[in-house]
Amino acid sequence: MSQWKRAKDMKNLTCLSALFFPIGGSLAITGTYVLVTFAPHASTHITAHLVQYYAISWHFLLYLFVEVILFCILLYLYKRRGVKHIVIVMLLVALLASLTVISVKAVSGMITESIKGQLQLIYPIFYVMLVVMVASCAFQIKFLNQAMKMFDATEVVPINFVFFTASAIVAGMQNTV
Repeated sequence: MSQWKRAKDMKNLTCLSALFFPIGGSLAITGTYVLVTFAPHASTHITAHLVQYYAISWHFLLYLFVEVILFCILLYLYKRRGVKHIVIVMLLVALLASLTVISVKAVSGMITESIKGQLQLIYPIFYVMLVVMVASCAFQIKFLNQAMKMFDATEVVPINFVFFTASAIVAGMQNTV
């Protein structure tokens, strides 16, 4: 009898997906069109001076302060209190991901400018960002592996996708304020 119930549930799920697929597809296409059409067409050249300017701006320092405080609280809950909830672990990953996004953008931009002939590798900020990039990537992978060991991949992957996307958007907003 349970096989019939599962078959009926699968049929209902198929009907729902057939209903929502066109809606989701049209929203994705519309969002892509709006993003491409109204995105700024001018690209900024990321130099060491620009990275230093943004790194000492008040809104970035406030963002970094809030992120470090949140990370410490979550790490305390996870390690000391033993709270093994998927949201805690994935928020740790997301906070590290936002640092990764910022540092990768800075490092790649300075390497690009160096290749174009404006040497950026002589500035200490390049190496600071390189260390932040490597460290945040390594710890992000560490926490993500721990999440994959504790929880099912069907739970970790979608939550990581949403949290990573949100953290990347917030991190990307830091140089537009």
